Amino acid sequence: MAAAVPEDELELFRRVAKLRGAAVSPAVDTMCTLCHLKLRPQMWVDLKKNDQVMQCPGCSRILYYEAPVPEVHPQP
Repeated sequence: MAAAVPEDELELFRRVAKLRGAAVSPAVDTMCTLCHLKLRPQMWVDLKKNDQVMQCPGCSRILYYEAPVPEVHPQP
């Protein structure tokens, strides 16, 4: 799987993992779930696009966003 990741991003992952143990952190409700830093509104908007690698300004972990699964309500 690592072969599919660009070398600079893989190096970032290795560096953060060595420093922090866990290299990635989910971002939920505008927060890094590992260090609990509240992200700036624009960073949250950019992170939700999932089109670039972004790091938490507090702990330097690589952040990722997963959109919540929409609830489906059956029609009566």
